[in-house]
Amino acid sequence: AGIEGTAQVELLLASSGRVAEVRLRRSSGDESLDVAALDAVERWRFEAPPPGADYRGRWFLVPIKFRLQ
Repeated sequence: AGIEGTAQVELLLASSGRVAEVRLRRSSGDESLDVAALDAVERWRFEAPPPGADYRGRWFLVPIKFRLQ
């Protein structure tokens, strides 16, 4: 298809390691790629942070690069 782009996605982690919230920071330039990036990040799971670590209210920026051939 020749579609390319990098979506900048922000995610907020819950104390369980699950993604609590996602938002698009910068579009890839293609709406279908942006939707795919947000959907994928929503399903990510991380190990719970170690005791004493507090990620509440901390957003992480992740670039999701697409290159469809």
